[in-house]
Amino acid sequence: MAFRIEEFISQLNRKGVSYKSDFELILTFPNKLQSTISIREIALRSNRCDIPGRSIQTAPVRQQVGPERLVAYNVSHMPITSSIILDAGMEVKKTLEAWQDLAVGHFRNVNNRTQSGKFNIGYYDDYVGTMEIKQYERPRRLVYHCRLNDCYPLTVNPLDADWGTDNISELTITWGYHYFEVLNLRNNNTSIPVSTRPGIGSSINDVASTITRGLGNIPTLF
Repeated sequence: MAFRIEEFISQLNRKGVSYKSDFELILTFPNKLQSTISIREIALRSNRCDIPGRSIQTAPVRQQVGPERLVAYNVSHMPITSSIILDAGMEVKKTLEAWQDLAVGHFRNVNNRTQSGKFNIGYYDDYVGTMEIKQYERPRRLVYHCRLNDCYPLTVNPLDADWGTDNISELTITWGYHYFEVLNLRNNNTSIPVSTRPGIGSSINDVASTITRGLGNIPTLF
C-alpha cells in the first residue's frame, strides 16, 4: 500500500499524539523519612521520568512433536529512571540519600552520633514509599495514571562537577518497586495546566511536519 502524507496527517489530527513533557510525578515518602524538601517541590523539579513497563517471564515447555512453547510463569517489573533539577542547597540529594539510609544503615552520616548498628539493613516496610506518574492529553485531560507500590531509590547517580560549563545540575535516580497498578480513570476530570510547562505548544501540523521530513525517500510500495 502506498504511503500518503495526507492520510498520515489526517490520522494524527484525529487521534493526536502523546507528548513526553505532559507528565507529573508524585512521590509519597516512607513515614520514617525526615525530609527537608516537600513532595510538591520534587514534583515541580522532576523534569524526566520513565513510565514503567513489565516483562513476562517464561519457561519452555516441550511438545511431543514440533517446537517448544514458551509458557508464562511470572512477571518482572523493570526499574525506572527519573531526573530531578537540583536546588541550590542540594536538599533533594540529601533527602534521597537519607531515604537510602533507611534501607542500608546510617554509616554515611558522620553527624549521627549513634554508631551502633550503623551498617544494619532496615526493615522493608520502613524504607518503601509510593510513586504516582500521570500522563496528560492536551490541553488538560488525564489519560494515564499509574502507581508504583513499595518504591525506593535503588541508585542515586553521581553528579558532574565541571568548571567548563554553567549548566544546571540534574540528579538521576533509578527506582526499584514491587509492582505497578494502573488506576481507574473513569469519570476522572483531574487536570493540570500543562500549557504552562516548558516545551509545550507544538501543533499537530508541526509534529506532522517534523515526522514527515525526509519521507520523500520512502519507496512507493511502503
